[in-house]
Amino acid sequence: MPERPQLSVVAAAQPVRGKVTVWALQALATALAAVPGVFELSRHGLPDWLENQPVRIALIIHALGIFVLLCAATPLPKMDPSKEYEPAIVASRRFVSTWYIAWTALFFFYAGRAASRVFLEGTADTGWVWVAHPAIDMLYMISAGLTLVCYLIMALEDDFAWFPTLFWVFGGPLALLVAEAIVGAQVGEDAHFWFDTFYGLFAGTALALFVGRLESKLIGTSLPVVVLLYAYAILQLGYPFVSEPELKYAPQLLWFTSIDLLLQILLFWHVRTLIVNRSLTCYMLQFRHMSQTLADEKEHAIAALRPKEETTRLQIRA
Repeated sequence: MPERPQLSVVAAAQPVRGKVTVWALQALATALAAVPGVFELSRHGLPDWLENQPVRIALIIHALGIFVLLCAATPLPKMDPSKEYEPAIVASRRFVSTWYIAWTALFFFYAGRAASRVFLEGTADTGWVWVAHPAIDMLYMISAGLTLVCYLIMALEDDFAWFPTLFWVFGGPLALLVAEAIVGAQVGEDAHFWFDTFYGLFAGTALALFVGRLESKLIGTSLPVVVLLYAYAILQLGYPFVSEPELKYAPQLLWFTSIDLLLQILLFWHVRTLIVNRSLTCYMLQFRHMSQTLADEKEHAIAALRPKEETTRLQIRA
């Protein structure tokens, strides 16, 4: 068996100030995530002006929490630019760019939901039906689609059709937006519910596939983290039940938002750690090497399992 290549990296000391900043951002994001749940428990003791708009506050807090996470985003660290490692490094750079764009789309998704509550709630439903609801759903689908692209970067040892894939990631949600707007105008909110059901199913599937890659022994994610991340993927199936625009106050939405943000923090921080300590690039390198090695071993094993008579027949045909 050929020797497995090892990734040579350039060590770079992290400044103490940078570590303190990162931990401060993490603590702030965790505190923000806990606020909606605390708000739900104590809402009867809050002033009237605050008690009447819990959904708006929860969504604003969620958008702020994701913004704080994006502030802690970090690029791929410096590495040995040897030709042997170039494919793994290129794949890692694509992953990092796609990953942070997905989170940017998710931030605009929650910011859009919060803005729609502030500016459209209490007005005629036409603004939400024709523009806001489908547009916000498109942001959700773009984020889920880019998560699926991250999975493809990790799961395919060879380069895939990059630009056609991105075309479907952005063009697909745009086509669904048009279809949802047209069908919603004809059928009403029932149509939006079924579109949202599909969106939640797609996002949950994309996340489950991605978490399956994080579960790889080449990465070594701990079992409790894997279980929680799969729970986050399952949570996406509840999207149609918390995206209804007519909900004025929904305790389940507050709890959903709180749990969702806590699990998002866990996912973001775990992947960020893999990027910073170069585990992601080591995975890209070892996975590509192992895939080729396993393919060769599979051919050897199949040939060894064949009876001699079958092997002889195949050789004669060849």
